[in-house]
Amino acid sequence: MSIITRSIRNTTSTQTTITLLVPGYDTEKPAVVINYGQTLDLFTVLTVDQLEAIQSTLSQYVSLGQLAVTATVDTATFSPIGGGPLASVSLTHQNADIPGQAGDNTQSTSFMVTAVPDMTHLTVNSTFGMMAGDSIVQGIFSTTITTVVDSTHLIVSDTTGWVVAPILFIPTVTGPYQINVYSVGTGTDSGTANPAIYFGWTDDWGVHTANNFLTPTNIIMLTPGTILQGSNILEAVAGQPIYYSVVGGGYDAGSSYSLYITIA
Repeated sequence: MSIITRSIRNTTSTQTTITLLVPGYDTEKPAVVINYGQTLDLFTVLTVDQLEAIQSTLSQYVSLGQLAVTATVDTATFSPIGGGPLASVSLTHQNADIPGQAGDNTQSTSFMVTAVPDMTHLTVNSTFGMMAGDSIVQGIFSTTITTVVDSTHLIVSDTTGWVVAPILFIPTVTGPYQINVYSVGTGTDSGTANPAIYFGWTDDWGVHTANNFLTPTNIIMLTPGTILQGSNILEAVAGQPIYYSVVGGGYDAGSSYSLYITIA
């Protein structure tokens, strides 16, 4: 776990555009371009792996005074220890706030973060049931909703530490897809609790986020040599991503796992 650069600003004395290549991803990731005076949240253009790979390059530009760091992030949030990219909200609303509900209603729901545009905005797979004033949580980080803009956009008090849920697959055709998962404990320690895997997708009804999509729910095992497998079918709408997130778990030194997900 370490603190790394998340957001940068072009401070070149010559007022020129900076083009950054991501080491190890040069052939598959376009260069990151940042204009003079521009502040860029790297989570909007890079994956977690790419963000970590580009850190040495960023440090060089910062030491030369050509870039300034405007935000950082703790890498603990990238792992299941930090809670992973899945986020949740606990809602306590009066009956007038939620149609069809009687009296005070407290409920918790999960959602996926699909983009972190800047320090006060989040794009999510669904804002259903959310209201201004609700507290939302992702791993060890929390923030408060100030405005529900629409069905997928939020304005919040602070996005520090928030990360985007990994996209598993973007279907080009609407229809059924089979999700297959295989995991095996690869370490020397079983840890204290197994992590779980969540999926998020959009079908003809709307957006879903579920941790009970597969059986067993805790499809990932830390116990060395223990294999778990699971399959299920979902309907996905063309152009709408299927997301996944590994969350929870109690880890000891030496606990680890391998995880494979296929779509048919």
